[in-house]
Amino acid sequence: NNITVLVRGRTVDKYQGGMWVNQYSQNPIWCMYDLLMSSRYGLGRYMDSSHVDQALLLEMATYCNAQVDTDGDGTTENRFQINMVIDSQQRALDLLSAMGATCRAMMVWSQGTIRFIIDKEATASQMFTMGNIIRGSFIESWTSLRETDNVIEIQYMDAANDYTRETVQ
Repeated sequence: NNITVLVRGRTVDKYQGGMWVNQYSQNPIWCMYDLLMSSRYGLGRYMDSSHVDQALLLEMATYCNAQVDTDGDGTTENRFQINMVIDSQQRALDLLSAMGATCRAMMVWSQGTIRFIIDKEATASQMFTMGNIIRGSFIESWTSLRETDNVIEIQYMDAANDYTRETVQ
């Protein structure tokens, strides 16, 4: 049995106003958290909320919900939203990685918990200059064009062919 999960506007457990509530959300961080915690279609059989850095989760979700100007005329919208259909079995890490790509987030295991980290503007924590690199120890290298990827593969369900999975390069 294939289960289709429509991530567009999921009802998820999320932190709001000092308490956890179950409500509709298009916030990619809350949807990723929902996938981690659900025992029906996610990883909830293997983990619970103690495995997730709750403070960082809230910070990243708040960052996604921040209102940003869309076109300079004063119209605003949430910084990131997710609209995604999951209609086939996938490895959990691949799916979470795809969901994280909608908001430049990645999931990392650090300090005994899962942490959601969004690539965003921040204060530099380490600067590398000639003042803190040992002379002769720095090596810079580049990948040759021959070793660089030059093909993309796309998989889709072909309606004209009884919804069989097709791959196109």
